[in-house]
This record gives sequence, structure tokens and C-alpha cells, in this order.
Amino acid sequence: MEFLSTTTQPWQRFKTLLLMATLSCHTPAWAAPLLDLKLSKSQSSQLKAQQTMDFDKDNHLIFENEQWVELDPKIAQSLKGKVFSISAKVRIDSPEQYGGILSYSQDNGSYERGFILGYNGSRFSFKLSTGGSLIGAVAPQAFVLGQTYLLNATYDGKIATLYVDGKKVASASAPGEIALPDIPTPFAIGAYKDKDEFFPLNGRVESIKLENTLLDPKQIAKEVAKTQFQFAVRPSVSFIAPAKPS
Repeated sequence: MEFLSTTTQPWQRFKTLLLMATLSCHTPAWAAPLLDLKLSKSQSSQLKAQQTMDFDKDNHLIFENEQWVELDPKIAQSLKGKVFSISAKVRIDSPEQYGGILSYSQDNGSYERGFILGYNGSRFSFKLSTGGSLIGAVAPQAFVLGQTYLLNATYDGKIATLYVDGKKVASASAPGEIALPDIPTPFAIGAYKDKDEFFPLNGRVESIKLENTLLDPKQIAKEVAKTQFQFAVRPSVSFIAPAKPS
């Protein structure tokens, strides 16, 4: 099909070329996420939980007693190129040395591959390999146990960046392309699990999203604003002394 004829006016040709270029630049952002899952009772039929599923009063899956959810590893293997993003809404109830929120990774001696959105002790972290050791962006401050957080992790082919509640808290230089495991590896929600290690999460993973696109800080802030309720005016209490008797 020929979009531009030789008789098309110059300004019309310019507008058409501009539209085509704009569509080309933005097409990747329209792609559907590789993974977009709510860990709730309403979606329990989609969850390949490894223990009997229990849900809290808000219908969120309870992660305790070594509960975790297994995903199809083909989802993680479909990551292409140098760009991806992870979004998660989580609550951690107890610290763990190598906790996993979403992981597809092997860490076995000199063989380190894949990616992990998780936590080390009581600090959130985002780690990935570009062929060597896992490179980590680790939050400088500890999270509060039992508190819900919105996490975003992005990789642009150069920098691994971690956001907590819409704020950039850590980054690490990681030039190259992500190196995924080439041996059987679990793709896990709510645990770090490789061929010989297992560190389950205690708490909640309310939602998780994996995208083959790069979220920019403005997009992240916008998504956080949608999901967090904030008072326009902070509530306050005033104490009024009783009136003096006349």
C-alpha cells in the first residue's frame, strides 16, 4: 500500500510522515504486559499456589508457611532486548536474608543469572545479571514490617533502578542485556527459589506486573497516585476548653 503519492501536497506529506514516526516510536508502550496478576481470591483459579490457599479479610492471598506461586517460566524467557519494568504492591511481615517478591534467577557460585525484585533483610532490592555476578540496587532505608508499599523496578540496558512509593531510592550500573538462566529455573511470586535455595516471603503480594517496556518516573508517579489515597488536607484534632461559667 502506498501512503504518499507524488501529487500529495508537501504539508500533507509532512503531517503523514510525522504521524507514522509517532506511531512507530510509541508502539512498544502499547504492548500488553507479559504478566499482570492480582493475588486475590477472585483470581485464585489463575494462581498455581504451592500450598493450600488462604485469603485475608481483603481477599488477598496470604503468604506464610512456605506459600509461593509458580509462574510459567516462558513468561520470563520472553523478555527481549535491554528494557523491562516490574511493578508490585507488597507487604512484608518478617525480614529475610534473601527474600523474593518476583524472581527468575540462579545464584550458584560463579553462575549468576536472571533477575530478582525482593529484599535483603529489611531493605528492598532489585538485582539482575548481564552475564556476570548479580548487580543490585538496594534501598538505603529499611521498610516497616506490616506496611504496604508500591515498588517499581526498571532496567534500560544501562541502569537498574528501584522506586519505593514512587520515589527513586537506588540505582546500579548494569550495562548490557539481561542474562537469563539457561537451566531449569522456577519463575516465582512470593519467594526466591533456584535449584538449591528457597527463601519464601511472609506477608502479601497484592499485585505484580512485568512489562517489556520502560516506565519513566512520571509514569511511575502517576500509577502511584492512582493507587495511594492521600488526604488533600491532613486531618487534625483540636481541643477546645470548656466555657467558663457565667
